[in-house]
Amino acid sequence: MFKGSIAYVPQQAWIRNATLKENITVGDTANNSEYAKIVETCALNEDLKILPGGDQTEIGEKVIRYFFRFNIG
Repeated sequence: MFKGSIAYVPQQAWIRNATLKENITVGDTANNSEYAKIVETCALNEDLKILPGGDQTEIGEKVIRYFFRFNIG
């Protein structure tokens, strides 16, 4: 059916109870230019503007549910 190589690699999303920036950088905040590139590439600038603490907003499972429930939908 398929020609070539195909691989299925399942993944599970995860979010640490930390700031948004710490979740993106996985704690390595030394490389600010790389972080800025990631934020721009993922089109997060507008999202960061609506968070109360910008990229320093503490996020986690409960916080995300609350935010989306009351601010997005």
